[in-house]
Parts: sequence; structure tokens; C-alpha cells
Amino acid sequence: MPSNCHFRWSVVTMCRTAILLVACGCEGGSNSAADSGVSTRSCMTDIDCSYSQVCVRPPSDTDAGSNIGTEPGVCECRDELCPQGSGCIDRSSGCRAVPCSKTAPCQSVSTALYCDYTAHTCNRLNGQCGTVGAETYGCPNFFGWLSSGFYVTCVSLGSNMPGLCQFQNTHLPTPGADKTGTDVVFDAPSDGHTFESEYDVVFGVHGTTLPLFVFVTTGMPTDPTTAAQNAIWGAAIPQSSLATQVRQVGYREGNAIVEGVWQSSPGVLPHDVELYAMAYAVNADTIAQVSSEVVRFRIGSAGVAALSPCDVEGDSTGYISPSARTQACSNTQMPLTCIGGVCQRLCLTNVDCDGGECDFDSQFGILYCRLQ
Repeated sequence: MPSNCHFRWSVVTMCRTAILLVACGCEGGSNSAADSGVSTRSCMTDIDCSYSQVCVRPPSDTDAGSNIGTEPGVCECRDELCPQGSGCIDRSSGCRAVPCSKTAPCQSVSTALYCDYTAHTCNRLNGQCGTVGAETYGCPNFFGWLSSGFYVTCVSLGSNMPGLCQFQNTHLPTPGADKTGTDVVFDAPSDGHTFESEYDVVFGVHGTTLPLFVFVTTGMPTDPTTAAQNAIWGAAIPQSSLATQVRQVGYREGNAIVEGVWQSSPGVLPHDVELYAMAYAVNADTIAQVSSEVVRFRIGSAGVAALSPCDVEGDSTGYISPSARTQACSNTQMPLTCIGGVCQRLCLTNVDCDGGECDFDSQFGILYCRLQ
């Protein structure tokens, strides 16, 4: 949080004698690209970029016919433009020597391997990881291809045995939580849970004796304070005598929040979109603790179904980023992404495919299910 960012917390008593938290003011701060430490080159055409890069121009309403915009763009690296044996470490860099890439597939005589283009690592097609014979293998990271809450890990199957790559669906770490005490823990709901209606929504929290506030947002908070600023619903939980006691609060016990103003009723939570819950513990006028994890949940359906049609627009060069493909197929229960106009299920082994085959796609460097 910027040094010139300040917050004032006040306690307001409303109906049901609930203690409600109101957050006010944050001045200054910067979210500019310069703060990210990534060096980019501006351009008007591909000629302004290095041999492995293309010029990506922003779209413009005044130049809709060509769809390349009238403002300068940025140079972005493309793996397919790199010489064999090299690839793009990130989109703003040039080509670098890598173990494998789109132009340099994994080489092995005895083992079926594939290249994770985002990490430039060779992985086993059967999903095995860890030490396999004399070799050590990891798991693909699917960087950009996985929706919030999913990640890949190598699960141990026992001593002296190779592990197996598996998807995990867990609570998201709270951005910036290391700056505050993080003993507050969500017991419910489980991450990715889908409720039939808002009346079924119940949060369970433990880890502190201090008063707690639970906030719900429609977007992933960027730091521990934005949840209160951007919340659409909130609830106050009185203090407890035991930190281990699980304190619960339901949808009907909370209040809708509109542009930072607490309303007198719980309102209506949006359906069929990802929602995010965070919990804060407050001592006097300061945030004493914040939940170390953010919980994703939905109301209505779990999200877009596998094999549903999808449509994603590319940039001025026609390139469609992995994250844009994934956002078009959001689902809290399984990792999906938009390939060929269809929401395909990402996989690590055939077990993920419900009777289908987990197959490597050489165009994108990912694995997804092919139905038999």
C-alpha cells in the first residue's frame, strides 16, 4: 500500500444492533506500468520491434475499420518467431535459449515428453513427476491458462515412487496479507462452492477473538483494503472469547453495500458470476488481522459447462492471450479454456477427462481433454 494511502475506520450502529464498518479515503498511489519493473518498447509497426517481436496496437473507435488503433502500441515477443532452441521468457523480452519451446520440442528416445510453452520445461505425458528413474520431472504450470483458485502440484504416491501431477482447487492467498496478521481462517464455504441461492450462503470463520467483518466482492481484491471499498455485501460478527471458536454469519444477517454505503437490508447477490469473500478482524480503529485466503464462490450455476461454445476477440495482431481464453470459460469446479470456439477441459492425465483422452496440443503447449 502506498505510504500516502490512509484509511479511517468508524463504527456505526444500525438496526439489529450490528456493528458495521465503513472505510473512507485513499489518496494517491500508482498502478502504472512503470511500477511493475517490466521494460516495454513502444511502436507503430512491426518494423519498430526486434526480429522476434510484433507491434500490438490498441483498438480505436476512430480507426475501427483497420482495428489497429491510432495510438502507439507495445512490442511483444512471439515464440514462433524465435530461432530453434530459443523462446520468449516473457512477452516484453526477446528470444532466449530455453530447454524447449514452440520451435524446439522436447527430445527423448525412451520417454513421451511434451513442452510447457509458458515455462519452457519438458514434462511427462503420463503425468508422472518427481524422480522417475535417473531423471527428475516437474509439472506444467499452465501460466495464464488456469482460472483463479486452480494450480498444479506434484502429489506424492509413496516412498521410492514417482509422484503424479494433479490440479488443486484451493483458497486464493490474500494479496498483501503478509503485511498484517493472518491467523483468520475461513472454515466455510469451501473454495469454488456453488450455492443454489443467496439464502444458502453461510460463512464460517475462526482464528481471533476480535470483532470480524466479512466482505463479498465481484472482483479479486488487489490488496487487503480494497475489499471494504469495493464490497457489494458485508456482515459484522461480534467478538468471541475463544479464537478457535468458529463464528458463522449468513447472507440474511449481512447488509448490501452500494458505493461504500451500508444499506438496511441484505439486498440481492449476483448469480452465475464468481464472487470473492474476505474476512477482517478489527481492533479499535485499525485492521488487526486479515484472512490469509480469499474464498471464491458462486450462486446459481458453477459456471460455463465443458464443451459450451465460446468467443474471444484477439488483439490487433489476432493474438488471444491464455487469460482471455480462460475468462471466457469461467468455472469454479474444473479448469476450462476457450480453444477453437469451444470450452475445453484442461487436463494432466486421462483421469481428468471422464472417459476421454488427455492430449497435448502443439499449437498452444497445453493438455486438454479429447472426447472419444
